[in-house]
Parts: sequence; structure tokens; C-alpha cells
Amino acid sequence: MWKKTIAALLALICLGFGAVSCAGSEGSDTETASTISEVDVDLAGLAPSDQYAKSLEISQSFDSYVGKTVRVSGTYQEQTYHFIIIYDGTCCTNYFEFLYNGSMPATGDAIELTGTFGYYSDDVGSYPYIDVKELKKI
Repeated sequence: MWKKTIAALLALICLGFGAVSCAGSEGSDTETASTISEVDVDLAGLAPSDQYAKSLEISQSFDSYVGKTVRVSGTYQEQTYHFIIIYDGTCCTNYFEFLYNGSMPATGDAIELTGTFGYYSDDVGSYPYIDVKELKKI
């Protein structure tokens, strides 16, 4: 329960950070092309409102996306866990938690990540996340 509360607070805090990611991603399709060629769900190529809508649909039916590869852009946020915040360009945010073994960007950086949807477990429960294979600052 506390994890969801923290995530909700992060989403509210990141409203201002989301505008940075939207403004910084326009017109840079060739600069942000991923080196991973097979992507099942490409959110990074969508308009902010479409990316947000699709991310909500994924969150509500996460089980049907487990094992699929995703590419998504947004704003990096860290507070105990690592999140990519997806801003719709007006008022709303969604997020995905992710795990990555490489170096992390600074909180507030616009990023694009590519990875696979899955679940991880701890002593408390099981949580949806993206297992990131590639992360880059955009």
C-alpha cells in the first residue's frame, strides 16, 4: 500500500517535470531511434496524449502485456524506486516502475527506455515493472 501511495505522490510532484519531456521530444525521431529492432508496443512515437492513453490501457490490463517489448519516453523520477513518468501534455500523468542495471540519469531528465513488461516479487507482494535493456537521455 505504501508503495502505491509513494508512486501517486511522485506522479503529482512530476507534473512540472512532464512538460520538459514533452517539449524536448518533438522533432527528434532520428535522434531517439532505439537500437533494439523488435518492439511490440512503441509508445515513444506517439503524441503525448496518445502515449498517456495507451499507458493507462496497459496499466489496467498489464497481464496481457507481460513478456512484450515496449519503447516509452518520459521523465525519469527516483524515490527509492525508478519510474518513468508519462505526461499527457495538459494535466495528467501515469508512470511505470522499471529496473535497470546501467547508470541512471538525473531526476527530471527526459529519457527513452526499451524493455520487457514483467512482474517482480518481494516479501510484501508482486509488482508490475519494465525490465529495461536500453535507457538513454533524450
